Amino acid sequence: MRLNNMRHKNEVVMIGIFIVLMVLFSFLSTSFFSLTNIMNLFAQMVPLGLLTLGMAASMISGGMDLSIGALCSLCTVLCATFIGTQGMSPILALFLILLISVLCGLFNGYVI
Repeated sequence: MRLNNMRHKNEVVMIGIFIVLMVLFSFLSTSFFSLTNIMNLFAQMVPLGLLTLGMAASMISGGMDLSIGALCSLCTVLCATFIGTQGMSPILALFLILLISVLCGLFNGYVI
């Protein structure tokens, strides 16, 4: 019972901090509540949300797979290298990155 009460207090404190920060940033910047800023925040949340779904699936199944973040970093670097340095077409680079990530995921699953 006590643990649940502490968790509730932590949630209330976090919501309070969030509200204070929202009010503070809205006073410090005139463009904080602008449509452009809100759309930018939503656009930045998409990759993190997708990684969170992958990590959630791993945790729900009873495991803890820290290689998801490392694989995301590897794929990002490879994509930048393929497109930027090698001059590869973006479609081909994305196909190769998808193939590499699937192979790495299969290897991780086999090892586990």
